[in-house]
Amino acid sequence: MIMLQNKFQSSFKVQRIFCNKQSWFILKGCKALLSVYSATKEHDNISRWAREKGAADKINENRSLARREENKAPRRVSTEKLILTNEGNEVFGPIQIEHLMKVPHSGPRIRTDYRKSSSPYNDRAISNDREELAQKFCQSKQTIPHYYLTMDINAEKLINLRKEMNANLQEGNIKLSINDFIIKATALTCLQVPEANSVWMDTFIRQYNTVDVSFIVSSKSGLTIPTIFEADSKSLADISSGIRSLTQKAKAGKLQSDFKEGTITVSNLGMMGIKQFSAFINPSQSCILAVGGLEKQLIPTHDGGSRAADLMSVTLSCDQRTVDGAVGAHWLATFRQFIEAPHLLIT
Repeated sequence: MIMLQNKFQSSFKVQRIFCNKQSWFILKGCKALLSVYSATKEHDNISRWAREKGAADKINENRSLARREENKAPRRVSTEKLILTNEGNEVFGPIQIEHLMKVPHSGPRIRTDYRKSSSPYNDRAISNDREELAQKFCQSKQTIPHYYLTMDINAEKLINLRKEMNANLQEGNIKLSINDFIIKATALTCLQVPEANSVWMDTFIRQYNTVDVSFIVSSKSGLTIPTIFEADSKSLADISSGIRSLTQKAKAGKLQSDFKEGTITVSNLGMMGIKQFSAFINPSQSCILAVGGLEKQLIPTHDGGSRAADLMSVTLSCDQRTVDGAVGAHWLATFRQFIEAPHLLIT
């Protein structure tokens, strides 16, 4: 938001100005009189004003002010171009073109700064976290024989249970997410199918006795993978608060002991509109669960008809050395049981 710098600045605000596809400057949220008193074009990048010199008209939202010349970058203009007056003819200007270029706005905009640099590219520094993850990704794809199993799961009962539980947890300032249920279901599934809660050690397979579920957080330095330790023995509320706390630490770059690797990982991109994807296995684990978004699909009914239901697509990436195909299929079938009977997650 720009406040015009003059003695009337407390009375008038330029709320939002931006550039649309035709390069018109749009003034929104203002109701005043527009008077264009200089139509000089030779010294700036204005090709046409929306009003003739000396004309005055009331401006409402989405009124065009001026048009830029094609293929010209914004330039600083020192001469006064526009003035705004109210109905009492008080002057609330001048507005200069650099003001139009600098006003922040919400929503999409057309970029005009692609070629500010003469170089054809920019080199970005690599953070320690990104370098470590890059090494793990390469190790994962180069040394682990991946295979992938995908299943659609009916999440209607989970959605309804979550709404019911959140209504009862309002006083405790706790709000469960679908991801909290997924983390819990992943942990309990690993107890039922312990072969997936393991890692290949070259000469033997190490099977973990506790289930520590890692999850992926996007931070400024790249991806971070915090862990909920002993998630199989934690309540949904404890898992939810743990995820919130670890996510805040990860985005602030303050993870320490919480950064210790887990025994299985969950990667959830469903909140970003992704239906289905496959993820890399962490080299210290045997499986990673990739969770897609909810999608309305038709399912058969007992009377031979069909109805719409909220289905969730999940893909389990498995290490063929430790988790055979039948074991991976058994893991997904067990996970589906927990999601479709979510009351089992709170007993």
